[in-house]
Amino acid sequence: MHRGYYIEVIKWLRVFSKKNPLDLTRKEALDIRRLSRTNDKVSIEIVLDELINMGILAQRIDHQFEVLFLTALGKEWVVALANSGELLTNQKKHIANYFLAQLLKKNHILDFFQLFQFDINGNFFIKKIILNDQEAKTARELVDFEILSSCNESYVLDKNLLDKVLNVINASGISEEKLCEKLEKLRKIGLDGEQWVVQFEKHRLEDKYPGCESRVERVSEKNVALGYDVHSIAPSLEERFIEVKTCSTNKITFYLSNNEIKKSEKYGNSYWLYILVGKQESKDPKDFYRIQNPARFLKEKNVTLQPVLFEVTFDDGMLK
Repeated sequence: MHRGYYIEVIKWLRVFSKKNPLDLTRKEALDIRRLSRTNDKVSIEIVLDELINMGILAQRIDHQFEVLFLTALGKEWVVALANSGELLTNQKKHIANYFLAQLLKKNHILDFFQLFQFDINGNFFIKKIILNDQEAKTARELVDFEILSSCNESYVLDKNLLDKVLNVINASGISEEKLCEKLEKLRKIGLDGEQWVVQFEKHRLEDKYPGCESRVERVSEKNVALGYDVHSIAPSLEERFIEVKTCSTNKITFYLSNNEIKKSEKYGNSYWLYILVGKQESKDPKDFYRIQNPARFLKEKNVTLQPVLFEVTFDDGMLK
């Protein structure tokens, strides 16, 4: 799509590419542009308006007519086009910046970029494998305008655009309605993850002890305060208390409650952490990890636990 768009920009520049550029009414400009073949996939009027928004063209009202003319930047583009016959890299970047600014006003684009993360080289990227169909389509459109680049298994944001994206993300905040939608989506994915683990455990036990699927139960359905989600017990009396952590992206970040850590310490090797990575609703996870005795594991691996919530208790009279 971007090639067709760039061609349309070039054709519009040529409409205004006289040695002494004429001021044209909107109707005159459109009539001249329509003399050459158009790209059905790109609206000539939309591109015209976007060139105005990009600062390539300007407009004024003259005797009740909308008059269009090249800005100083537009004149530079016309000269460059005459010399090269195509858009230069910096001009394409100008277009990309414009489109990115427009796209970042849309909630689904913000949600998309919030899935990105940094690698050790400072690249802001997202794994292709975790994208749903709509997100993959968005990524391909951004690649078209060179906002993203496609690198093997990932999409990477152009570093020149990084600050703009981060500034918008940091300033965007989140409404109560949007937060509720996000939490509901996470709740559904978490529930789906627990159900996936139940089926996994049933298959695991059936391989050793056929007919024992009734020994696996999603206990969080009845009591969310137990400190684990799934209880599994084999005929050999091998018992597992399983806490399920479902990550919707490929980034392994989750929350452990104080209760879950205490239950891990209490049950020791019978307590398991099942981590589902890149899990989307009704789909298998991209990766799956099982950690036995996570309390011990976290200590041995020196995993950082970051407190994000504090309980505050006031003694009688402290607030008087």
